[in-house]
Amino acid sequence: MAIGVISYKSKTDNILFSGSNVGLAANIGYMYEISPSIFIGPQVGYTGGTLVKAKINGQQFDLPDDQKEALHRLTVSAGVTIRL
Repeated sequence: MAIGVISYKSKTDNILFSGSNVGLAANIGYMYEISPSIFIGPQVGYTGGTLVKAKINGQQFDLPDDQKEALHRLTVSAGVTIRL
C-alpha cells in the first residue's frame, strides 16, 4: 500500500487542465509454485484519488461537489518468477 500525490494533466488544443491531490495505491498478489524454480501468479491493483482543485491554463479554482474529478484505476495482471 502507498499514499502519495496523484496528479492529472490533459491538453486539448490550447487548453491545459491539471490538478493533484492525495491518492492511494494498493496491490495484492499470490505466486503458485509450478516447479522448485518457476512460480506464476495473479495480481490485482487499485489506484485512486479525487481532484477537488484544478487549474485551467494556470488559473486555479475549486471544483463543485457534483463536478469533482475522480481518478481511479483497477489493474489485473499475471506474473512469472524464475529462481536462478
